[in-house]
Amino acid sequence: MVRRARELGYDAIGLTDHNTTGGHVELARECQAQGITPLFGLELDVAHPAGTPRRAGGAQARLTFFAKSPEGYSHLLRLCSLTQPVSLRQLAEFAPHLVMLSGGARGRLYALALEGRWGEAKELAQEYDALFGDHWFVQLEWDTPAQQQAAQGLAALLGEGRCVAGQNACILQQEDRLVLEILSAAQQGVSLHEVSLTARPLLSQKEFVQEFSRFPQALENTRRIQELCSFELPKQGGLPSFPEDVSLEEEVRIGAAERYGSLSPEVEERLSHELEVIQEMGLADYFLIVADIVRFAKQQGIPVGPGRGSAASSVVAYCLGITSVDPMEYGLVFERFLNRARHTLPDIDLDFCYVRRGEVLDYVQRRFGREHVALIGTYGTFGEKTAETMVRGALQVKALGAKEKALVGKIAGLKRHFSTHASGVVISAQPLTCYQAVRADRHMPVTHGDMHALEWQGLLKIDLLGLRTLTFLKHIEEQVKGSQPRFGLESISLDDEKTFALLSRGESVGIFQLESELFQDLLKRMQPRSFAELAALLALGRPGPLSLVPTYLANRAAPEKVHYAHPVLKEILGETYGLAVYQEQVIQLGHRLGGMSRNEADLLRIAISKKDGSLINQLAETFIRGCEENGLSPKDARNLFAAVRRFAGYAFNKSHSVCYALISYRAAYLKAHYPQAFFAALMAGHSGSSLEPYLRECRRLGIPVYLPDVHMSEVSHRPEGEGIRLGLSAIKHVGEAAAQRIVAERSQGAYRSFQDLRQRVDLPKHTLQALVQGGAVDSLGGRQALYGQLGLEPSDGFSRLTAERDLLGAYLSEHPGQPFMAFLRQISGGLAFAAGEISKFRESGGMITGEIDDPSGFVEFTLPRSVKGELPLRERSLAAVFGTMDGTVLRGQRVFPLKPTVILVPKEESLALLQEIIARHQGDVPVVLRLGREILHILPQTYWVKWQPSLEEELQECCRAVQLFEPW
Repeated sequence: MVRRARELGYDAIGLTDHNTTGGHVELARECQAQGITPLFGLELDVAHPAGTPRRAGGAQARLTFFAKSPEGYSHLLRLCSLTQPVSLRQLAEFAPHLVMLSGGARGRLYALALEGRWGEAKELAQEYDALFGDHWFVQLEWDTPAQQQAAQGLAALLGEGRCVAGQNACILQQEDRLVLEILSAAQQGVSLHEVSLTARPLLSQKEFVQEFSRFPQALENTRRIQELCSFELPKQGGLPSFPEDVSLEEEVRIGAAERYGSLSPEVEERLSHELEVIQEMGLADYFLIVADIVRFAKQQGIPVGPGRGSAASSVVAYCLGITSVDPMEYGLVFERFLNRARHTLPDIDLDFCYVRRGEVLDYVQRRFGREHVALIGTYGTFGEKTAETMVRGALQVKALGAKEKALVGKIAGLKRHFSTHASGVVISAQPLTCYQAVRADRHMPVTHGDMHALEWQGLLKIDLLGLRTLTFLKHIEEQVKGSQPRFGLESISLDDEKTFALLSRGESVGIFQLESELFQDLLKRMQPRSFAELAALLALGRPGPLSLVPTYLANRAAPEKVHYAHPVLKEILGETYGLAVYQEQVIQLGHRLGGMSRNEADLLRIAISKKDGSLINQLAETFIRGCEENGLSPKDARNLFAAVRRFAGYAFNKSHSVCYALISYRAAYLKAHYPQAFFAALMAGHSGSSLEPYLRECRRLGIPVYLPDVHMSEVSHRPEGEGIRLGLSAIKHVGEAAAQRIVAERSQGAYRSFQDLRQRVDLPKHTLQALVQGGAVDSLGGRQALYGQLGLEPSDGFSRLTAERDLLGAYLSEHPGQPFMAFLRQISGGLAFAAGEISKFRESGGMITGEIDDPSGFVEFTLPRSVKGELPLRERSLAAVFGTMDGTVLRGQRVFPLKPTVILVPKEESLALLQEIIARHQGDVPVVLRLGREILHILPQTYWVKWQPSLEEELQECCRAVQLFEPW
């Protein structure tokens, strides 16, 4: 918009978005870049009340406002922060600091003029006079002849001296009209031909003057407003102060004594350096504020993460209790977090218990004042796929041509909706409405501007995130403390063999950051043997660095073969076996070998990651020269810089990796040592199919899982002996409220029968049915009998198992493959086999790989892809795979479905008749011929049948025995 305005000859442009000032910072930045003057305005919904008997009653219409000065801008922001629509009388407080325009074609004056109600228009103008005196104007604008006529009438009625020339430009060029029509159609939920728009493209400066040539005074007033309302957008000059008079250094020294005891020279030097930088950059209060927030959470027993991002690189943050990772122990570099040469505010992100994060937000608001604290707004934008769908739907086309693709390109990226940032909180020194309008109609205000706007204005942003894993770990820790009061996650050993053994097996379901298949595979490949290797694994588990894993493993297997051109290289890269995995290593290389200051070395890291060629070349000379001065040959120096340049592009933040590795390790420790408590907590809040992956993992690890039971279960899951008792809320369709009523009533005495349960707890029929099918009332009678009590038809065994699986996410009362085992042995022909539900299934090339849940445990299998054509296979299929064992993998040759099967003992003289009968009744029920006492032969799929009574009668004629094998 700004660029187009400059092209059209304007030297100033105003932004008056509807009910928001969220675009003002973007306007200021772009106008500064383009060299034209920004005017900061607002188009606001205002309720016009009934004034005189002749007035037809109140109406909501728009008025336009421009701020006269930085002080006036604060009033504009406060006005915009009121609940809309704003009443006309509320404007009096803000009028001295603002210029008001009548709202143009969307204003009340135009509406009255278009209806010919000139007397009411004059009365309304008098009300505006009383509010704004000489600083309000009739906003002349038109896109239609009727609007032009209304504008001429208003100028005649109120005098041209009261008018200002303007254009409410919604599109910049004629080709943008279709974009606006598509957006309007989508917003209104109508078809494109039902949209009627009169908006014209932004006029050129010459066209604008020509348009209003009959209104020279209005043009002059436009220029007058530009002069009156030109100012720079206010920025915060300093960070907010800590409420009390507290010395940062004193607080840090107290914390250092607690963390380190007596300080070593290295710690003392590091602390002094950090404090000097923090004080020099005016950040002392910032650190005190963040420490205060963390201190509150810990005092209230709210779990706080060990650190996040680069803040964990600060020893000051560690001593203040903001982070829990010692930067000295892990070689974390302060300049990665705070660098005087970067001239940017620090970014401390904090993780809190997901459930209790709201308490932290409330405290921040109480501590620093509601006028100074807000959540941060954010804007969703149209994605390319959404834009494509909109264009296809509006234009009624299936394929997109060049024209349609151009429309998609214009829509994609446009702001679509306003929402609240997931974690961002802003704290200001002055009231926030000195800088930002807020949405104040909620528990905690939300800024109109996004995080980038706030940063440009110098406002302090803190990310207060809710992390479910912290809630989860705290729950398990409290359970363990029930039997081991002195247990605490803060004090567990970081070299626990059992924990690393679990991780090395890839058993990472439920473990923070490590649950994905990528990390499960990586854990098996890397076999981490120490906490440092676990941190490196998290850093390597990303698309770019994954390519380094083979080199990492080869170097770890033979560290003596890794060549270091300089002893310092080994000191820096030794922990990652010669590879620069971390950004901190890049900084250390630049500082210790390249002769750069840590600030310069950090700038080199940033330049490489941002591909800033000119800065890279500039710093390369310094780096290479420093390496040569430190003893490297010119060739080695250049090679080292090339390696640094190659690795720095995807090196990871070590401080973040170490902090999150600590959370991952703690979760793995609990899983290794307290699996029942771990899985009971992990499954909390899950029911039905969402329980499936966790129940499968319990079975894989040999942890018994017991059916929910109205006598034994609580509302949620709990450890029971060596296993886990599912909670009543685990059953789909039961829900937490019903489960709570059942458990509460049980305290009055055990349920004597199903009828007793129904009489004592008022439950709907579908909930009672779910309790029966989920096995929760097995202790009160057999399921078939209980079906009868509910007036339901009895079901066969497999239907009962299937219902149980659908409600609980797994077969728990009986394994579906177990009843088939004897039969499968007879048809195996001496082959090994596994039978049950297929839990994993993947097609790749000419092979199928997967995993089957056999009664003996989970068995990996492979199959030729051709088998799939013989029998449809997918995850959750019930099948038996026959083949030969290759170690722990079953190399499958054929598959048989676990389903009702026809077993025939044929008469030798009637085989032709048997073939004829089968051909007439083809279907999907397998057919097996019993040719001897222990000899069974599976017929090809082309000879399977559709089972029905008439078929059984026909088969009796040509068979000595006919049986439908249905073990469920």
